[in-house]
Amino acid sequence: MVVEFPKYQYPLTYRSYDPVMLSSPWQAPSDSASDLTDVLAAITSDPMRPLTPADKAYLWTSRDALTSTPAALMPFLLSVDWSNRAQVTEAYAFLYRWSAPTLPSSQALQLLSRKFPDPFVRAYAVRCLDSLPDYRLRLYLLQLVQALKYEPHHDSALMRFLFVRAVKSPSEVGYALFWLLQAELHLPLLLSTQYLCHCSTYRLELYQSVYVMRLLEAIARQVKLQPSKAASEAMLRDRLANAIVPQWFQLPLHPTVFYTSFVPAQCRVMDSAKKPLFLCLVPMKPQQPLPAPSNSICHNTIFKCGDDLRQDQLTLQLLRVMDDLWKSAGLDLKVSAYAC
Repeated sequence: MVVEFPKYQYPLTYRSYDPVMLSSPWQAPSDSASDLTDVLAAITSDPMRPLTPADKAYLWTSRDALTSTPAALMPFLLSVDWSNRAQVTEAYAFLYRWSAPTLPSSQALQLLSRKFPDPFVRAYAVRCLDSLPDYRLRLYLLQLVQALKYEPHHDSALMRFLFVRAVKSPSEVGYALFWLLQAELHLPLLLSTQYLCHCSTYRLELYQSVYVMRLLEAIARQVKLQPSKAASEAMLRDRLANAIVPQWFQLPLHPTVFYTSFVPAQCRVMDSAKKPLFLCLVPMKPQQPLPAPSNSICHNTIFKCGDDLRQDQLTLQLLRVMDDLWKSAGLDLKVSAYAC
């Protein structure tokens, strides 16, 4: 039997454990101006500032004193020489000795960036997110889906975490996660397929929403081809009046609200380059007969086709996150950000 091992361009070496290797590869200056207090103050005031070799030396040599400072964890991990097995082992030990962050979502998102490809560090970040309730986790789903792009493997701690939380809370987490993953279909992310396979009867609601969104997309494309606004609105109302929709369906904006039909007479084409559709929908009221459609019971929404709404999403997400932080501090400013 012949065993053939992979061949690499450069020779591979396996370093033996040596306590000397725990010393920092960076040399800190001896002057008193660049002490640990100054380094921490500079990092706190400007988290985006790149670390100098002197900063890394101070952070590594002072790691025992920094464990009580949650904000110093990310700079400490940036000071680790990840090619040094001894330092990596030491960093793993210190990771769980560090004080818990006051804002776990903020620290977790930092550790899930592409600066930290190490699976152990990313698993620690996911552990920080585990304490978030569903409504607060949903605030950061946009960034967590983007963080999936930096995972070295499909089967990762972040992927399992999102999958479990989506299955446990399909209406609060699962629905939003599904549509965020739909926007990333050009990437080989398997989470969407796995979720559809295991979300049980909730799969029907997702399929109905996808059907309605494709129907609206087809109508919007036909509306754009019309020569005048009058022709566009006539096309819109005719297509909505003859459209076959499910008995009840949801829109990606409000997963907890079910609709039964459109009100074509109150739908119109808005004055804009992309010709967005102003839609009027009748919500479903359980155990109550629906009266004739009127403005008092209809819900209005705007549907855009072919427009990039990523900047809008980030702006509205910032408003919702700040509103959540203010309410946590006992300050309700009555912020009402519309869904996008």
